Amino acid sequence: MFDQNVQSDGRTGWRILTLRWALWFLAMAVLNEIIWRTQSTDFWVTFKAFGMVPLTMLFRCHPDAADQTLSSGAGRRSRRARRTLAT
Repeated sequence: MFDQNVQSDGRTGWRILTLRWALWFLAMAVLNEIIWRTQSTDFWVTFKAFGMVPLTMLFRCHPDAADQTLSSGAGRRSRRARRTLAT
């Protein structure tokens, strides 16, 4: 479903998706630096091992991530289709 939505919008969808991931990794790098410089080494290692991966998975698995990535109506159509299937 995710790939189908992005492919239906072509280049624009992929650009937006790439930008969102780039901003996500930039934010994670800033957060990592803040924690590394302000917390103990033990806390930092625990955060790196058990905090960053789950946060990234939550970002990736966000239910509207594919729909919001698209600038065309493809995302709206897929939300409507999901509502139709759910009822």
